[in-house]
Amino acid sequence: MNPDPLFTADLIGMPILSLLIFLPLAWTLLLLLLCDDRAVRVVALAGAVLELILSLVMLVSLRPETAGMQFVEQASWMSSLNVHYLLGIDGIAALFPPLTAL
Repeated sequence: MNPDPLFTADLIGMPILSLLIFLPLAWTLLLLLLCDDRAVRVVALAGAVLELILSLVMLVSLRPETAGMQFVEQASWMSSLNVHYLLGIDGIAALFPPLTAL
């Protein structure tokens, strides 16, 4: 495993798996800053729709003929301890993010 590139999303050029993981956390922190109930609902809906769109983009960009991991992202996290951040998704697991976002 070569963790040289910071992020390598092999199909669409952006770290979509990291976005799918960390976007809800960031959106939740944004929601904590809002006081108005209506604004909270609108922003929460916008975050859910954005998450669904990102997961559908990932699903549509998937190459079904490719065996193994796709959308691989890797980075050296704590190099002194040899700890790496590594994400990837295969064809079967790619169905779960859109279903979760629904």
